[in-house]
Amino acid sequence: MGLDDLSLNNQISKNRNRYYQIIRRLSEDNLIEKSKKGRSLFISITQKGRNFLRRIISSKHKSLDPYIYKDNLSKSDSVIIVAFDIPEKLRFRRKQIREVLKSLDFKMVQKSVWVGKNKIPDDFIKDLRDLKLLVYIDIFSINKSGSLKNIL
Repeated sequence: MGLDDLSLNNQISKNRNRYYQIIRRLSEDNLIEKSKKGRSLFISITQKGRNFLRRIISSKHKSLDPYIYKDNLSKSDSVIIVAFDIPEKLRFRRKQIREVLKSLDFKMVQKSVWVGKNKIPDDFIKDLRDLKLLVYIDIFSINKSGSLKNIL
């Protein structure tokens, strides 16, 4: 048995242990249930597990697609400022929001401050609310632009 065989066996052992830890945690949280028939072990997902999985899938796969919102583009009579402070753990959502604002022809003043002359689509606001991101975002409508004319 060579050195590579030892490291491979060690890796297999680690993966097996990790697998059983995950199964144990899922079972303790009542997300799965184990049943034994003869020498075979069967694992099935519980109703609590299904509900948990649905919540994960719906929140993770809800995308803020910039092209969807671009269809509803309409000019505003005033300047719109969008400022956000989204936590680091949601940085992928920050990136999505920047892409949407860019597609709505907003200009970046700072990474988290954007200015534009287009209305924010209602669908975008609804999606932000559904994703519980609206609490991190401020949207202002400015009637007198002053020094904002230089940016636009």
